[in-house]
Amino acid sequence: MFSLSSKNKKGFTLVELLVVISCISILTAVAVPSYAIMQKNIGLSNTTQEVVNALRVAQNLAISSQGGADHKVVFQNDKYILDGTTEYELNNGAQIIQGGGTEIIFKKLTGTATTCVSSSCTPTDCTSTTCEIKIGFPDKQKIIHVDAVGRISF
Repeated sequence: MFSLSSKNKKGFTLVELLVVISCISILTAVAVPSYAIMQKNIGLSNTTQEVVNALRVAQNLAISSQGGADHKVVFQNDKYILDGTTEYELNNGAQIIQGGGTEIIFKKLTGTATTCVSSSCTPTDCTSTTCEIKIGFPDKQKIIHVDAVGRISF
Protein backbone atom coordinates (compact mmCIF):
# COMPACT_ATOMS: atom_id res chain seq x y z
CA MET A 1 0.00 0.00 0.00
CA PHE A 2 1.34 3.33 1.02
CA SER A 3 4.62 3.43 2.84
CA LEU A 4 5.83 6.45 4.78
CA SER A 5 8.93 6.85 2.64
CA SER A 6 7.06 6.98 -0.65
CA LYS A 7 4.59 9.59 0.54
CA ASN A 8 5.11 13.09 -0.85
CA LYS A 9 5.75 15.43 2.09
CA LYS A 10 4.44 19.00 1.88
CA GLY A 11 4.87 21.89 4.33
CA PHE A 12 7.40 22.88 6.97
CA THR A 13 8.44 21.11 10.11
CA LEU A 14 8.09 22.69 13.51
CA VAL A 15 11.89 22.99 13.81
CA GLU A 16 12.12 24.91 10.52
CA LEU A 17 9.41 27.32 11.64
CA LEU A 18 11.12 27.91 14.99
CA VAL A 19 14.45 28.63 13.29
CA VAL A 20 12.82 31.21 10.98
CA ILE A 21 10.95 32.87 13.85
CA SER A 22 14.17 33.01 15.91
CA CYS A 23 16.06 34.68 13.05
CA ILE A 24 13.32 37.27 12.57
CA SER A 25 13.29 37.98 16.33
CA ILE A 26 17.05 38.52 16.45
CA LEU A 27 17.00 40.85 13.44
CA THR A 28 14.14 42.86 14.96
CA ALA A 29 15.93 43.13 18.31
CA VAL A 30 18.96 44.62 16.55
CA ALA A 31 17.06 46.90 14.13
CA VAL A 32 14.55 48.61 16.45
CA PRO A 33 17.08 50.42 18.71
CA SER A 34 19.11 51.47 15.68
CA TYR A 35 15.99 52.88 14.05
CA ALA A 36 15.10 54.87 17.20
CA ILE A 37 18.61 56.35 17.37
CA MET A 38 18.47 57.22 13.68
CA GLN A 39 15.12 59.00 14.15
CA LYS A 40 16.51 60.98 17.08
CA ASN A 41 19.57 62.06 15.05
CA ILE A 42 17.44 63.11 12.09
CA GLY A 43 15.14 65.09 14.40
CA LEU A 44 18.13 66.86 15.95
CA SER A 45 19.53 67.71 12.51
CA ASN A 46 16.15 69.12 11.42
CA THR A 47 15.79 71.19 14.59
CA THR A 48 19.33 72.55 14.20
CA GLN A 49 18.61 73.47 10.59
CA GLU A 50 15.43 75.31 11.63
CA VAL A 51 17.37 77.38 14.18
CA VAL A 52 20.07 78.18 11.60
CA ASN A 53 17.33 79.25 9.16
CA ALA A 54 15.84 81.58 11.81
CA LEU A 55 19.28 83.12 12.34
CA ARG A 56 19.66 83.63 8.60
CA VAL A 57 16.21 85.24 8.38
CA ALA A 58 17.19 87.72 11.11
CA GLN A 59 20.47 88.39 9.33
CA ASN A 60 18.74 88.95 5.97
CA LEU A 61 16.23 91.31 7.58
CA ALA A 62 19.13 93.28 9.06
CA ILE A 63 21.00 93.42 5.75
CA SER A 64 17.91 94.67 3.92
CA SER A 65 17.46 97.17 6.78
CA GLN A 66 13.82 96.18 7.12
CA GLY A 67 12.25 98.34 9.80
CA GLY A 68 15.39 100.47 9.98
CA ALA A 69 16.67 98.54 12.99
CA ASP A 70 18.93 95.73 14.06
CA HIS A 71 17.38 92.27 14.17
CA LYS A 72 17.92 89.60 16.79
CA VAL A 73 17.20 86.05 17.85
CA VAL A 74 16.75 85.30 21.56
CA PHE A 75 17.29 81.76 22.82
CA GLN A 76 15.56 80.22 25.82
CA ASN A 77 15.66 76.64 27.11
CA ASP A 78 13.06 75.13 24.78
CA LYS A 79 12.37 77.90 22.26
CA TYR A 80 13.81 80.81 20.32
CA ILE A 81 12.25 84.17 19.53
CA LEU A 82 12.83 86.02 16.26
CA ASP A 83 12.80 89.84 16.63
CA GLY A 84 10.86 89.66 19.87
CA THR A 85 7.64 88.85 18.07
CA THR A 86 7.70 85.36 16.57
CA GLU A 87 8.24 82.49 18.99
CA TYR A 88 9.31 79.01 17.86
CA GLU A 89 9.36 75.84 19.94
CA LEU A 90 12.22 73.39 19.48
CA ASN A 91 10.97 70.16 17.91
CA ASN A 92 11.49 66.53 18.89
CA GLY A 93 12.05 67.28 22.58
CA ALA A 94 15.38 69.02 21.94
CA GLN A 95 16.64 71.60 24.42
CA ILE A 96 19.12 74.45 24.28
CA ILE A 97 21.86 72.95 26.41
CA GLN A 98 24.27 75.87 26.19
CA GLY A 99 23.32 79.39 25.21
CA GLY A 100 19.89 79.69 26.83
CA GLY A 101 19.22 83.38 27.52
CA THR A 102 21.53 84.44 24.69
CA GLU A 103 20.63 87.19 22.22
CA ILE A 104 22.34 87.24 18.84
CA ILE A 105 21.94 90.69 17.32
CA PHE A 106 22.59 91.35 13.63
CA LYS A 107 23.46 94.94 12.68
CA LYS A 108 21.40 96.67 10.00
CA LEU A 109 22.90 97.07 6.51
CA THR A 110 25.93 94.83 7.23
CA GLY A 111 24.36 91.75 8.80
CA THR A 112 27.35 91.34 11.09
CA ALA A 113 26.73 89.76 14.46
CA THR A 114 28.53 92.40 16.46
CA THR A 115 26.92 91.54 19.77
CA CYS A 116 26.16 88.31 21.48
CA VAL A 117 24.56 89.08 24.82
CA SER A 118 24.20 86.27 27.33
CA SER A 119 22.20 86.29 30.54
CA SER A 120 24.80 84.03 32.14
CA CYS A 121 27.73 86.35 31.53
CA THR A 122 29.77 88.23 34.11
CA PRO A 123 29.19 92.00 34.44
CA THR A 124 32.63 92.81 32.99
CA ASP A 125 32.19 90.67 29.86
CA CYS A 126 28.54 90.69 28.83
CA THR A 127 29.03 90.90 25.09
CA SER A 128 31.05 88.74 22.79
CA THR A 129 31.62 88.71 19.05
CA THR A 130 31.38 84.94 18.75
CA CYS A 131 28.35 82.94 19.88
CA GLU A 132 27.85 79.24 20.37
CA ILE A 133 24.43 77.70 20.80
CA LYS A 134 24.39 74.02 21.76
CA ILE A 135 21.14 72.23 20.90
CA GLY A 136 20.20 68.64 21.57
CA PHE A 137 19.78 65.99 24.19
CA PRO A 138 22.04 64.99 27.09
CA ASP A 139 23.60 62.24 24.97
CA LYS A 140 23.71 64.02 21.58
CA GLN A 141 24.24 67.70 20.72
CA LYS A 142 24.92 69.98 17.79
CA ILE A 143 26.67 73.34 18.08
CA ILE A 144 25.74 76.41 16.04
CA HIS A 145 28.50 79.02 15.66
CA VAL A 146 27.89 82.67 14.76
CA ASP A 147 31.05 84.73 14.36
CA ALA A 148 31.66 88.48 14.28
CA VAL A 149 31.28 88.84 10.52
CA GLY A 150 27.94 87.03 10.59
CA ARG A 151 28.99 83.58 9.39
CA ILE A 152 26.55 80.98 10.65
CA SER A 153 27.77 77.39 10.75
CA PHE A 154 27.01 74.10 12.45
